[in-house]
Amino acid sequence: MVIKPIGFDYPIGFSASTRFVKEPLNSNTKSNKFCIFRKTCNLKFMKERLNTILKNIPELTRYLIAAATIFIISLLFPNHQLFNYSFEIGQQWKNRDLYAPFDFAVLKEQAEINQQLDSLKKTLVPCYERNAFVLNQQTVVLTERFNKKLKTVSKDNLYSDITTNAEEYLNTCKDILTKVYEVGVIETEVDFGKKTPTSEILIAEENKRIRHAFAEFRSLKEAETDFTNELMNSGLKDGDFLLTILQENPKLLIPNITFNDTLTNKFHESTLENFTRGRGMVKEGERIVSRREMINENMYQKLLSLQDAYDKKQLEDTGIIWIRTGYFVLASLVILLFIFFLKHHVTAVQRSYTQLLFMMMWIVVFTYLVYWIEITDLVSLYIIPFSIVPIVIKNFYDDIIALFTHIAVILMVSLLSSLGFEFVFMQILVGVVVIIANVKTRYWSKFFFSMIYIFLTYLIIFVGLSMIHQSTWDIDNPETLGWLFGNVFLTLLSYPLVPLLERLFGFTSDITLDELSNLDQPLLKELSMKTPGTLQHSLQVGHLSEAAAAEIGANALLVKVAALYHDIGKIKSPQFFIENQQRQGNPHDNISPTESAQIIIGHITEGLKMAKKAGLPKVVIEFIATHHGTTRVEYFYRKALEANPDKEIAEKDFRYPGPKPTSKEHVIMMLADSIEAASKSIQAPTEENLENLVEKIVAGKITNEQLIHANITFEELDKIKKVFKRVLKSINHARIAYPEDKK
Repeated sequence: MVIKPIGFDYPIGFSASTRFVKEPLNSNTKSNKFCIFRKTCNLKFMKERLNTILKNIPELTRYLIAAATIFIISLLFPNHQLFNYSFEIGQQWKNRDLYAPFDFAVLKEQAEINQQLDSLKKTLVPCYERNAFVLNQQTVVLTERFNKKLKTVSKDNLYSDITTNAEEYLNTCKDILTKVYEVGVIETEVDFGKKTPTSEILIAEENKRIRHAFAEFRSLKEAETDFTNELMNSGLKDGDFLLTILQENPKLLIPNITFNDTLTNKFHESTLENFTRGRGMVKEGERIVSRREMINENMYQKLLSLQDAYDKKQLEDTGIIWIRTGYFVLASLVILLFIFFLKHHVTAVQRSYTQLLFMMMWIVVFTYLVYWIEITDLVSLYIIPFSIVPIVIKNFYDDIIALFTHIAVILMVSLLSSLGFEFVFMQILVGVVVIIANVKTRYWSKFFFSMIYIFLTYLIIFVGLSMIHQSTWDIDNPETLGWLFGNVFLTLLSYPLVPLLERLFGFTSDITLDELSNLDQPLLKELSMKTPGTLQHSLQVGHLSEAAAAEIGANALLVKVAALYHDIGKIKSPQFFIENQQRQGNPHDNISPTESAQIIIGHITEGLKMAKKAGLPKVVIEFIATHHGTTRVEYFYRKALEANPDKEIAEKDFRYPGPKPTSKEHVIMMLADSIEAASKSIQAPTEENLENLVEKIVAGKITNEQLIHANITFEELDKIKKVFKRVLKSINHARIAYPEDKK
């Protein structure tokens, strides 16, 4: 016989509830039964493992999003060491003594560099070529002209001395020509454009460039004068005869040193590229500045030069790995702490991939923006509108989340920024002002004026930092004020960004809620036409809820708008709800208590259908589902018990489907709805019975465990009760009976 397990609760082995049956054992079935048993266990084990993996996918995806964010940002980190010191002329060096870690050149001041570069751009060192062929070419021309002239004078019996000594005359003329060209005849009619040529020139000879003074060479006019003087002083009897050869057109003398435009441009570009920005060297180990020493101009220039040398220094592969690892560790720390904060303070973000992506997006976008500005150097980092982050996030989350996200963004970009502590200090402080000033995009006029507060904050911080740097009232780097003004102007982009991001990530902003509060909205219009009593009830609930939410710092606008829509399901059967019943009979008298309860409960499911069809935001729809929680329709439940004393009544038929409230706003709505409805049943409301009503209803919700999932405290509940009592008293105050006019 073999023992066969029936029903497995575990992937391997037997549970305490496993049943066993006996069946005959034979050699043919023994191995088959064991195989079936093993396969069944393996399949169940695999299935449970798969279920475990699927359950953990949301958590894994969140880690993947965090890892992807860290990886994307890590691609931007530099491969070189950073010079992480803050220093200014006239300030004290607060760090330890600084010694040169390696040899580096001391840079000239930027003003000096700019002046010299500007001068180099405006001036030009002309490049010329010495053409050796010109002498040979013009010697041939001279010989041809001399022989031609000699034939003419021989026929006319003129210049007898030349005829007799022709060879001497020709050789003398050649010697003078050679002498002139050895000095050099330079081209002078050259167009240099807007550039001014220097007094020195370069002569290209045999692949060399030799620097000469322009005055060393002769112009054509000067060369002709020299040639004439040499002939006159040669002692030749008929030397004037040779002058006719010199003056004959085309001229005998032409430049043998000619301007080369291509060489000149190449040399000019090379000069600009190889411009020396340094003026001396600092040797490794040389002290640059001592602790507590006042930084003078010379020290300041050395520190700037060392900072520049750090940026340009190429490290070995091992050095690069350590630097990148350091950046990776810091970036990971910022991201993981941020996610840890979200996990423990904003559970909605942990449940939603889109919301987590929304949070990570700000860090990635601003990090890449800072990186781009740093490498292009087209604009200043001060123009980046970091205050957009808390302004936009405040529209969807609370102040703490907005501020923490802003700080996370600033901490991350500080790893790439070259502006140091002052930049980080300024941006974090402006973010705090945005939170304190309650800058929101709900009203355009208020939002516009809030930009003035932001600019004033920037201005005050900037002036304060300038006073520290300059020790006077003089403003340091006034052009930075222009960048800050541009920063504030770009912050206006947060206004159109709110509705855009709202659509992309499925949020609900104050602007949308404001639009939904308009009584001309289709659903509210239908509610007013078909269920006017329900609309009045909703308005009163909204009034109560808004006041209570404002008292405890909850979202007053959200709960007010949700109150307008929480009972839209009553549109389907308005006559079954007492606020819409006037003097006609009560339709509940003609049906059973169970049917009545189902109709009353049905306004929740109908309301959810209508809200989804109308495209209401999810946060508003949640109020429709939670404003009764899982409470019981008490009136009809008791009526059913009275009508059927001997019959067991299914309590679930009289309970709302829920869920229970999960936020402060949900709780406020639930309490306001119940209290407002119940207050209408008091025939002669007094201060005492209104207060008792509020206490009784709140206590009832607590006793029935309707508030166990909401993050609300007893202190906040006490404040809510006080507000409800005050508002109810103002609504139900006694009026003076005015006497009738006597006739």
